[in-house]
Amino acid sequence: MEFIPLSSFVSLFNSIIAFGCAAIIFLRSRSAKKENVLASNFTLGLFFTGLQFFFFSLPGIFIFDPKIIQVVYIIGHAFILTSMKYLIFMPLKIFSKKEYFIKISSWVLIGSAIFYVVVSLILLEPVEIIYFKPFIDWRELTPPFLQALEWVLAAGTVLGIIFLFTVNGWFHKDDLIRKRSRAYAIGFLFIFIGWLSIIFFSLSLTNQRWILVGGGVLGCVLISLGMILLLVATMSKNISMLGIDRPEE
Repeated sequence: MEFIPLSSFVSLFNSIIAFGCAAIIFLRSRSAKKENVLASNFTLGLFFTGLQFFFFSLPGIFIFDPKIIQVVYIIGHAFILTSMKYLIFMPLKIFSKKEYFIKISSWVLIGSAIFYVVVSLILLEPVEIIYFKPFIDWRELTPPFLQALEWVLAAGTVLGIIFLFTVNGWFHKDDLIRKRSRAYAIGFLFIFIGWLSIIFFSLSLTNQRWILVGGGVLGCVLISLGMILLLVATMSKNISMLGIDRPEE
């Protein structure tokens, strides 16, 4: 390997973290006496997050053609919106009694993911290769309006999740719900800041190595920390907000 695809290796690490978190929550929920819709949706959210990072890890490790790399990135970004559909389900189900909020968010996110893929493939252009020895990376050439659509929806969803856990759970009278809500809010905040860092890297026109390397790596590390916090909050003992450990009444 002549050049090191650093961001691909970091993305691969993130995918392992996401898949691991999803597997642990899935196995924990399977041990419960009854199926829980919150746990299953949260598991799917982390699973699609893992798929997203897995696709982002392929360039430079398994795939080298610039045009195919662009296709791979398009699919990965579609999985971002798909994962948001499942991650927003939990706080909406817990803190909102209006089911149509869940349906609307689901339609918007999945519809946008399909639109993103279709239009991006129609306007497909090979990625731009960036060399900064000993590393290599690729800058996507997805149309700016599609990038803006994705980031607004993804960022808005994560901010909505943080808002719900902060406003409804940060000072909750139940000690466990309060602590878990804070952990979820901070975890999703790390994920949000991580994505901001990656966006800055993607949109930056500079060729300075510390920005190119630091933006992507820092973003991925923050996202991994965020996912681990989500796992810790979910796996807390006693009564779970996901219903996994809730005793029979």
